[in-house]
Amino acid sequence: MTARTSFVLFITAFTASSLAQTFPSPTTQWLRINRRYLGFAFAFSHLVHLIFIILFVRLDPSNFWIGRTPTSLIPASITYVFIFAMAATSFNRTAKAIGGTAWKWLHWLGSYAIFISFAAAFGGRAAKSGFYIPILVLLTAALLLRVFTRFRRAKITGSQATG
Repeated sequence: MTARTSFVLFITAFTASSLAQTFPSPTTQWLRINRRYLGFAFAFSHLVHLIFIILFVRLDPSNFWIGRTPTSLIPASITYVFIFAMAATSFNRTAKAIGGTAWKWLHWLGSYAIFISFAAAFGGRAAKSGFYIPILVLLTAALLLRVFTRFRRAKITGSQATG
């Protein structure tokens, strides 16, 4: 359940800016303005998820390791590093300390690492349960929205520079 609540918070933060640009409204503007807090809520929700994973490992290790190897946990571990680094650098002071360029790269790479992690996790489950197909559709729509917004912004910026 915590993975699902984390997903809702993540996908909302992930698309907030694109939604505000593509579908301007008071709601989408609120999402854009508050995406930092949505990101914090996601990081907290996923911290709770991690705590439950750790409890699962400690309370029922034989069931936890079914279908997993220590190596299979590397991508998820990297994603958690991104989540915590992004949360830590979402404060004005820490963002300023690492600099604007590093902050942008961290948050761009981190957001896509999280996106890929959800796609992989829910994609594997969708093959076994139709419940996850709408989640994959939502992930695909979110990615397409971000790509569309990026190209649209680049086209507008390019036409303003030449016009």
